[in-house]
Amino acid sequence: MRTTMLLGHGSPDPAACAELSELRQLVATRLGAPVDMGVLEFPAPGLPKVEDALAALASSVGVAAQPLILFDGLHGRHDIPRITKEASILHRLDVTVGTSFGQDAALIELATARLADAGIRSGDLVLFIGRGSSGPLALSQTQTVSKAVAGAAGLEHVVCYTGISRPNLAQGMTAALAWRPRRVVALPYLLHTGVLVRRVPEVLDPLAREAGVELLVLPHIGNCPALVELVATRLEAML
Repeated sequence: MRTTMLLGHGSPDPAACAELSELRQLVATRLGAPVDMGVLEFPAPGLPKVEDALAALASSVGVAAQPLILFDGLHGRHDIPRITKEASILHRLDVTVGTSFGQDAALIELATARLADAGIRSGDLVLFIGRGSSGPLALSQTQTVSKAVAGAAGLEHVVCYTGISRPNLAQGMTAALAWRPRRVVALPYLLHTGVLVRRVPEVLDPLAREAGVELLVLPHIGNCPALVELVATRLEAML
């Protein structure tokens, strides 16, 4: 017997929890089978900690677990492997863990399509916004994706982060304005809503108004069909 599970970061924000729960339902519908869920932080109703979600499974079951992680920061490279390894030993589970998917072509195409839908023109500049990480590999991967997206759109770009990394949002906007763009198109490359997503317009709007430059903030990735299909396909491959 094998089961599937999504491994999320978790959030204290109710809207973020709702999006995470909705993604589980959408993926379950796509697979035609139940999908379990566990979070690394901030457990909530229906979103137990990863350790508890794994402990609730029957012994000797096979688990295909897909982390909802875009890039290979500390959670993906250290926390999830440690937790799943401990659970596999303690509860006699055969756990297969998927990899990050922020560099997948489906999400790069999604971001490029959203830029195209925004009616990009000469003189626009992309402000590519990542979550940020203390791990250099995740930051390098973010840079790689930003270049792919902006390159496909034929636009100059600046990278910044809405989390712990630098340049932060204000620093990124300052760098973007130094290009003297016709318009700044902010692209939050973030899975779900929450404090980090809402911070984007809160920080950028005043700076754009002060500079007299048009700002367009595109939506975060969200539970779009491309994400649902990508996650479901990853789980199917592990099964």
